[in-house]
Amino acid sequence: RRKRNSFLFILFCLSPGAGYTHWKQTVFYFPDYVTTKQDEVLEGKYSCKVNLENTVCINR
Repeated sequence: RRKRNSFLFILFCLSPGAGYTHWKQTVFYFPDYVTTKQDEVLEGKYSCKVNLENTVCINR
């Protein structure tokens, strides 16, 4: 977690070699392909919330 200009940023790595996180099997799908180069930083926003019918699931 990092705080910058009163915004809280939560950073996590999606690499298979990264350490354990509590995100478990959460998958974030993008509407289009995202092409990146090695060591390139991908920035953006993605919103999700708990599914009220099944609290294990999230809705975007």
